[in-house]
Amino acid sequence: MTNFEETINADIYWRQSELASIRTLPYRYNLSNFDRQILTKYLVTAIYALWEGYVKYIFQEYIREINKLALTYEKLESRYIEHTLNSNEKTNLKVPREKIKARLNFIEEFYNTITQPAFQISMKIPTESNVDFKVISKILNQFNLSCLDDKYKGDLEKLLNYRNHIAHGDNAITVTATDILQFSNLINDLMVDIFDIANVGLLKKVFLKV
Repeated sequence: MTNFEETINADIYWRQSELASIRTLPYRYNLSNFDRQILTKYLVTAIYALWEGYVKYIFQEYIREINKLALTYEKLESRYIEHTLNSNEKTNLKVPREKIKARLNFIEEFYNTITQPAFQISMKIPTESNVDFKVISKILNQFNLSCLDDKYKGDLEKLLNYRNHIAHGDNAITVTATDILQFSNLINDLMVDIFDIANVGLLKKVFLKV
């Protein structure tokens, strides 16, 4: 087993343990129906936190493994270079630079970034604080990794919809034990599948320029 596999398996294990605890938490104590409903509702935000935290963690570990190889930028697939440039305000390719000073600063920072003996891929993961199916698909594509199965789209959109309503104080959402079970199983399955995708990417060295 590789270091990456050991690290991510350990991370998945503790997150799955917490998800298992979350599923039973409202029923382990002598709560009133009202208190149980309140607790159940806010467990959605806890499930989402485990999900977003996992996405950040696994891709940071994925990048860490590549950075250990100390590759020059010429050897890297161009998406990794774009990701690194866009993660830095000074080299973000989407930022307009109307003033000459800004353009000169861009050139200097760009040059310093790509001429390092070992190109360091940025550890910043663009989760956009809303890791729905579209965002996780963008992240996978950014790192030249395989796509997730579309079967996750509906359930993940539902989780984000519930989480956003609850996080913004909207009381219109009613959360049931069935929802909590559905969201927990969803995150368990997503973690395993994303791990498989990332691991295959490392083994196939999709980060290298063809």
